[in-house]
Amino acid sequence: MALQLPLFISRNAAFMRLARGGGSVMALNVAGMAQALLLQVVLARLLGHEGYGQFAYVMAWINILVYVAVMGHDSLAMRSVAAHHARQEWALLAGVLRHATILVGTLSIALSSLGALLVWKGHEVPDDLAATFLAGFVVLPLLALLRLNASVLYGQGRVVLGTAPERLGRDAVVLALTGMAVLIAAPLTPPAVMGFVAIGGGSALVLILYLRRRIAVLPAEAPRAVYMRRTWIASAFVLGLTGGSQLLLQRSDVLMIGWLMTAADAGVYVVACNVAELVLFPFLAVSSIVAPSFAAHYARGERAEIASFMRTTTLSTLAGSLLIGIPLFVLAPWILGLFGPEFVDGANAARILMFGICLRAVIGPSHLMLTMTGHESHALWALGCAAAANIALNLVMIPAFGIEGAASMTTLALLGSQIAMAIMAWRKIGVAPALLPRMLMPKSGGPPAGWRGPASNAPESEGL
Repeated sequence: MALQLPLFISRNAAFMRLARGGGSVMALNVAGMAQALLLQVVLARLLGHEGYGQFAYVMAWINILVYVAVMGHDSLAMRSVAAHHARQEWALLAGVLRHATILVGTLSIALSSLGALLVWKGHEVPDDLAATFLAGFVVLPLLALLRLNASVLYGQGRVVLGTAPERLGRDAVVLALTGMAVLIAAPLTPPAVMGFVAIGGGSALVLILYLRRRIAVLPAEAPRAVYMRRTWIASAFVLGLTGGSQLLLQRSDVLMIGWLMTAADAGVYVVACNVAELVLFPFLAVSSIVAPSFAAHYARGERAEIASFMRTTTLSTLAGSLLIGIPLFVLAPWILGLFGPEFVDGANAARILMFGICLRAVIGPSHLMLTMTGHESHALWALGCAAAANIALNLVMIPAFGIEGAASMTTLALLGSQIAMAIMAWRKIGVAPALLPRMLMPKSGGPPAGWRGPASNAPESEGL
């Protein structure tokens, strides 16, 4: 058996592709994780309990608005690059990339302007919180365009180059500027730190645009762009609602704690969430590789390859999640104590979230499979219902049980959505979760007879 295992691994194409790409991405994520953890500890110590809570609360809102601004065009771009490249549909690829860039840029600037106007005219927002929001609205379009351009590199298979500017570059700039402020004894406030985030986001965006120029996604003599705007907007809208529902499911608890309790309590919970999400890094390391692979194999009608990637990804991410999660579960109070004594109160919430993440790893990346194969409406249904249920349950559980109640309800809602999406993936694509007993799945499953991937649509128009 010991001799057969290396032979099995060497013959498993999905595992070898994940090992080649996932190893470097994992190393990058580990470095980014360490840097992000250091930055959070530094900010929590320097800003204090309430100041860090205010900063984290505003960032939670900005992250939600980034999803609204991108409105699914990051997933659309990644899927389109992989699928159109597999079919060599260069005119459509040129059209979708131009369409996405113009729409995301325009929408993000419009949202920032509207948000700034509402905060500026508002009378109930404290001055320091208003200043943090205004700085955050400068960050919004930078992060939206950064996310979109990174997705193009993911679709090209350049996962490390797509990840590094945001994962390492942005936080490195924020950390350096924070250190300089401390050295010159400049006052450090939440609005100032948000300004540092804007500078870091701008630097990362410049770098990723430079990388995109160096790594052309289109051939030198690409044909004139062809547009399918109605199809793209409809698909991206569903993808955006799907991503937004997922983010709302994961972050509505932060917003509700800030509303039903205090911004300081929200800060404690954000730190607990960030520590728990370290368990997600094995999945994050391979998801950028697996997602475009799902799209490319689906475009070519290769269901067996999709199943192989599903099985290998589930096994590898579960092993990695347990390897990280067990020590974190034990050391949670000590790790949270690094942020300050007030943050130790989030240890139980962090443990609940870690437990849920490990259970979700058992089910596998059904969400990615659905969104990358054109079944995003089914993912939207599952995530939307889970997000609505999570909000309703948190209205009761947060006043009664505090941040532990929020963590429990969010974990329950996330698990419910994952199970629902696994059933949908089995019914629509014929790929069942690798680690769940088949008897738990519906008897009727699999794609329609003669399934050969997505049907092609006629283009809407041509133009520059």
